[in-house]
Amino acid sequence: MLVDKTVVGPESAGKRLDVFLTDRFTAELQKRGMSRSAIQRLIAAGRVSLNSRRTKPGARIKVQDVVEIQWLPVGERSLTAEAVALDVLHDDDECVVINKAPGVVVHPAAGHAQGTLVNALLHAYPGLEGIGGERRPGIVHRLDKETSGVMIVAKNDFAYQKLARQFKDRTVTKEYLTVVWGKLPAVGGVIDRPIGRHRSDRKRMSSVRAIPRTRQAVTEWSLEHCFPLDDHSGSW
Repeated sequence: MLVDKTVVGPESAGKRLDVFLTDRFTAELQKRGMSRSAIQRLIAAGRVSLNSRRTKPGARIKVQDVVEIQWLPVGERSLTAEAVALDVLHDDDECVVINKAPGVVVHPAAGHAQGTLVNALLHAYPGLEGIGGERRPGIVHRLDKETSGVMIVAKNDFAYQKLARQFKDRTVTKEYLTVVWGKLPAVGGVIDRPIGRHRSDRKRMSSVRAIPRTRQAVTEWSLEHCFPLDDHSGSW
């Protein structure tokens, strides 16, 4: 692990810590293919110390302050750009909107190192690398592998921060269509239960048999159409 130590000089006194480090290590960030916002993530992860103590991005530095930064190994961020076709619905200077097909994994993970949406995006938009995170460049939300639908991808740090905040604050409305077998008890309702990883099946999420670490999840549902069964043939 590479550790850089620097002492604050008079010309930098009063600056925010994150601004100071971004200016000080611009060349290192470029060499690693990391965005300027990566400094804030390193601080949040405890990889930056101010006078041997954990600190915050907005901390004001003084003359003779000692700042240390621990860089992640470069090998941990390697991603491959692949010429995979994308269904682009919208494209401008701030973001690109993709129609993700079912069966496509959003970002590389165990067992899915290639052929993901991220691999395809890096080939079509090389400038995405490092935006919002080395492993998920530009990705502000995700869809499960077998779920098709619209995804918005940020093309710069400013757009990433704004979009991520909207998803975090739940000011984005997400709509899904699904097919359900059986007779529903009503034509609509609300499911308000925390959701988390399933206790026994790590590939599934659950609001009934979830591990203690859960997230708030509220779903309003309504019946769009009911397909009757053909009693004679047993088919739709």
